[in-house]
Amino acid sequence: RRRTSSLPTHHGRSQATQFSVPIFSMATKLAPGTLVTLQGLNSRPELNGKSATVLDAGHSKEAADGIARGRVPVLLTEGGGTLLLKNDALRVGSEEYDALCAAAVPQFQGGDVLQATSTLRRAISLQPNTSIAYLQLGQVLEARAEDPGCAQEACVQYLKAVDLTAPESATPNYDGWTNAFVRAANLLVSLPSA
Repeated sequence: RRRTSSLPTHHGRSQATQFSVPIFSMATKLAPGTLVTLQGLNSRPELNGKSATVLDAGHSKEAADGIARGRVPVLLTEGGGTLLLKNDALRVGSEEYDALCAAAVPQFQGGDVLQATSTLRRAISLQPNTSIAYLQLGQVLEARAEDPGCAQEACVQYLKAVDLTAPESATPNYDGWTNAFVRAANLLVSLPSA
């Protein structure tokens, strides 16, 4: 059974694959501990491309105040202290994470689902607070649904993606949060009952 669709890449771009999931982008919640890359900073362009880690409100009063004002508190990995930035100044991921998520697309397109699975598991180990690799892994495992346990694990991966995706990305056209949730629900309904 061949189905064509696309596997979303980390930045919302995709390539045609033999997936059964439509293209979509996901608005990622920036959970504490998420690795981000700074971008589009006009007032401090020397920081563009630098890595940082998202902080929680308990980190400092400055972090808590920033969150209250709708800013994301981050700590630069190369020193430089805490910054309070807008969401659009942050790109979730690191170069290695991005490369692994991108590498999974042609692996799956070429029919090497086991390699794609392994690649995505490595990406998840690098950034467990980022949703896109969980979503991609869910899609790979869903394509292997005939293999014992793959459909159940696909559900788990989709639900992890849902958990890490901002609910405000829910839309009637099955983008983002809605897509991951519906895919998990559809798989759960199709599983044999115990």
